[in-house]
Amino acid sequence: MKLSKKIVQILCILLACTSIISCKKGKEDNKPSSCRIIAATISDGAATTTVNISYNSDKKISSLSMSGAIVSNKVFSYSGNTIIGNATTPSGAFSGRDSVTVDNMGRPVNIRQIYNQSGTSWHNVVYEYSGDNLTKFSEAYQGNTYPASYTVNSVDGNVVSFGNSGTSTSLEYYTDKSIQPGDYLEFPTWIYYGVSIYPRKNLVKKLNSGGGN
Repeated sequence: MKLSKKIVQILCILLACTSIISCKKGKEDNKPSSCRIIAATISDGAATTTVNISYNSDKKISSLSMSGAIVSNKVFSYSGNTIIGNATTPSGAFSGRDSVTVDNMGRPVNIRQIYNQSGTSWHNVVYEYSGDNLTKFSEAYQGNTYPASYTVNSVDGNVVSFGNSGTSTSLEYYTDKSIQPGDYLEFPTWIYYGVSIYPRKNLVKKLNSGGGN
């Protein structure tokens, strides 16, 4: 399955999402100095999943648990420029592992999803940047001969489209609103990998996807 379609499917699941946000007050002006999502209720109209999120002392996601329509646990570990996400079933059995390599700006440069314990079933994506902009990502999976590549276009610090000859996704933004933890695109990629994928500075207003397989 192509990453672009997978991300879109995750986003479709998150169309109806209610989040609980925890904020810490600033010492001087009593205004929120930092906010983070600690729980979210996700619904596709027919089924509901509750996600509970924990953080480590560095304010990075450390674990999450899902209950309801989707039941799963995931623990994140950080070492240098690598993020490992180990997913298990409620009984503790292996259900997947993600290995994310980030650059010195914290942006993903390689994401490898492993679907079985032996590591023979996998999906890999490589990201390329020019300055602050993501310009391209290429994906491969076990058994495929020709990896697929996707061109990414950005305007004013926001990714506005990505795709290739077979698929295309475009995004619109609230230009008067800065990105927040519960952003439409930020939240699903962040809980999935422990890192945000698509660079942007404003809140997503609309996502359009068409074509591809």
